[in-house]
Amino acid sequence: MKTERRHTLQTNWLADHLGQWLKKIKPYTNHIITGACVLAAVVVVWVLVARWWGDEDELWRLRAEKVSGISLNREWASDTAGTQKQLQEAFDAHNKLMQSPPINNDAEAQQEHQRRIREANDKIAALRTELQNRQTVIRERRHDELRELAKKNIRTKAGQAAAFEAAGRDFAEGADSLLSDPIRAREKLDQAAELLELVKKHAQDKLLRHRAQFELARVYETRLRRDRQRESDDDVSKAIAEYEALVKEDSYCKQEAEERLAMLKKSQVFDWVRTEVEENIERSGTSIKTPGEGGPGSE
Repeated sequence: MKTERRHTLQTNWLADHLGQWLKKIKPYTNHIITGACVLAAVVVVWVLVARWWGDEDELWRLRAEKVSGISLNREWASDTAGTQKQLQEAFDAHNKLMQSPPINNDAEAQQEHQRRIREANDKIAALRTELQNRQTVIRERRHDELRELAKKNIRTKAGQAAAFEAAGRDFAEGADSLLSDPIRAREKLDQAAELLELVKKHAQDKLLRHRAQFELARVYETRLRRDRQRESDDDVSKAIAEYEALVKEDSYCKQEAEERLAMLKKSQVFDWVRTEVEENIERSGTSIKTPGEGGPGSE
């Protein structure tokens, strides 16, 4: 009975004090609720920011992996381990043949020995070509993955950095092969232009946006696609427009833009290169698609 009495007294005391405490805080209920909401919002923002930073770090890691020569060689070595073993065996067989020529001067034996040496050399050459081709395939696949990484994450700094990396390579390869393989060169330059246009559109940093504009203009003046229907969509006109915008905005590359503008407006080299490229494409039997004729940029 004493235990039950003590429990009843403790319960009543707790209820009395809880009621008094609720009366005291009642005037501040709205402030407490507001504070709790603010605290909850802070926690949610903190979680989102932490997750965003984690995603951004992962994007930087993926970008570094795609452009790393060490990572490329590691993947190539793993992927071609069997072929490299065959190559080593072919070298060993070739060396053994070279160290053990026919003992006598028998013409038939000499001819057979030389035939086996040629076969060994041919096998070595074929395996080397296979290894080089495989490395090219891996490099192109990794480059395609870098390009897709950039496009999917173009609103992030890591995505924009990946875009510059991929566009830079596409631009260099396109410029180098413009006269020798103009069709493939135009494809590479189209890819570079697409990525740089995305950076220009989404970059919040003014320097990044200006850099994208400048590089984009360089791509335009290299690609030299002609639009016979809309002069404003002609690559030279588009390059001029980008350079003029950079000069007007007083960008960090204003001087370089002014120099490129002067060259574009005066030089006849661009017309010669464009004519040469178009003639090479026509000789290959492939028609030139301008933006107004259903080619890239026709939308």
